[in-house]
Amino acid sequence: MKKTILIIAVFIFNFSLFGQIDKSELDRSTSFSSKEKTLLQTNTDVVIAGEYLYYKLFTIANNNTLSPISKVGYVELVNANKEVVLSHKLKLNNGVGYSDFFIPSKVLTGLYKLVGYTNFSKNNVNESYFAKDIFIVNPFTANAQITQDSLRITASLNLKKELPTESIPHPLLSVSTSKKKYSQRELISVNIAINDKIKNGNYSVSIRKLDSIEVVRPNSKNYFSMSPSDTLYIPEMRGQLISGRLTNITNTLDISDKYVALSLPGEDYTFKIAKTNSNGAFFFNLNENSNSSGAIIQVIEKNKEDFKVETQPLGTNNYNALTFGNLIIDSKLKHTIEARNIQNQIENAYYEKKQDSIIPDTRSTLFYDGIGIKHKLDDYTRFKTLRETFIEIVNQAGLRQNSDGSYKFVVYDNVINYDLISSKLEPLLLVDGIIIQNTNDIVFYDAKKIKSISVVKGQYIYGSKVFEGIIDIQTLSQDFKTSVKGSYLIEKELKKLEPKKNYFQPHYSNSDLKNNRIPDYRRQLLWVPETSKSETLFKTYTSDVKGVFEVKLEGVNHLGTLISTSTFIEVK
Repeated sequence: MKKTILIIAVFIFNFSLFGQIDKSELDRSTSFSSKEKTLLQTNTDVVIAGEYLYYKLFTIANNNTLSPISKVGYVELVNANKEVVLSHKLKLNNGVGYSDFFIPSKVLTGLYKLVGYTNFSKNNVNESYFAKDIFIVNPFTANAQITQDSLRITASLNLKKELPTESIPHPLLSVSTSKKKYSQRELISVNIAINDKIKNGNYSVSIRKLDSIEVVRPNSKNYFSMSPSDTLYIPEMRGQLISGRLTNITNTLDISDKYVALSLPGEDYTFKIAKTNSNGAFFFNLNENSNSSGAIIQVIEKNKEDFKVETQPLGTNNYNALTFGNLIIDSKLKHTIEARNIQNQIENAYYEKKQDSIIPDTRSTLFYDGIGIKHKLDDYTRFKTLRETFIEIVNQAGLRQNSDGSYKFVVYDNVINYDLISSKLEPLLLVDGIIIQNTNDIVFYDAKKIKSISVVKGQYIYGSKVFEGIIDIQTLSQDFKTSVKGSYLIEKELKKLEPKKNYFQPHYSNSDLKNNRIPDYRRQLLWVPETSKSETLFKTYTSDVKGVFEVKLEGVNHLGTLISTSTFIEVK
């Protein structure tokens, strides 16, 4: 595996294009045998509009273990017209990512596909992406989606006569509760045990209400292939790949070795510099956790006005291989669906009281972290202008006025004599993470709105470009806007990675009475998408919903196989 990853890493640096390349550009002797496929697990296959569909994405390597290669995964809900209805971009840790889709009322009743893939899995000829059947019922409209497939298949939801009560065992997994029958809002303790042979897998715990709905599935397969092509997709090994291309308006051949900068502005900003290849292509690898989705990409060359910059997608997905069919619903399920719909509406009405909590990402450090001198301006007497601020406070750098009346920033090598490092180089000037190419934007900015100024002395190499130090200015409101306009600068909204969550759990105890007056119609009593190897006990409360609930331990074992075990409880 180490050899495979090394080959891929070398491959990426040699072909730093835009997430995909033409296979003809590969050296025939290059070994690229590593493959990756995905696997999807969901808490249910039948969802009512107004409910959440919880899912978990696994990436599996050649040797059937969880894949360490891709750090970004994609999950999409696709309708019968092969259109993406909902989509997520996930951060993968050790081959695993998870999130949830809220099914809105605009989604019509029908058979859908939940599709999971990575950019790298698209190279897998036979298993490009994983697709799972999801049956959606929308009680708010009589309309249903109509499939255009020439080969029509039928799926149906029928009334189930009996619900399971006997446990479903597994030789290497076990899940149990202290008793089989519970009252409403009673504490449940769930014990799990995972055999040492399979502890290197990844597992989840779920408690969900069962309905008298029996699914008659179409005979469809899970793995599908992309249409054969000459494209090779680069794995996102370190994080999200943002790609694009430069064109030169005045000299079409002058597009190689040009510098392009990307900024995701904010307090914890992301800043990157890339260099174009011979085709004018560039890419940025975003391995930081950013709270911003608004990207600014700009050419940072002396003749920047000669260029046009564009972003390009990693590649489009071809879902023609997916087969859909009509969904028939037994009329006997009317009361079951109506009751479930009412419970969902009550739960959604109290959403504000039952929100999941976001698990904060580890704050990314600045690329120059630890070597700069930071001046927090509130620690000093405030001055009206930025020029006065630099003269009185920031003595490691300063402003110089050019003969045309414009200004330039400089970083001093020797503060006593105010010597410059080099008159041929310019400092890297950032404001809220945005590289500044028109210094007047910040020179005449209200100094009272500036939070801090950091200076890094000495020549600094970033992205193979050399700067005469760094001047990093952060504003109080983090909303600085550059006045620079032109084809060499674009602003683009990037799709953010889905955040990790701690899913809501109420507490009913004598000492905690705040939830007692709030209706509780949770059907999903517990969803723990990842369990640590040391966790064996999980606790939650039953809700006001009566019936049979499935307590399930499920996940991917050390051989990349989805396994599970279940037991059942009854709430009266």
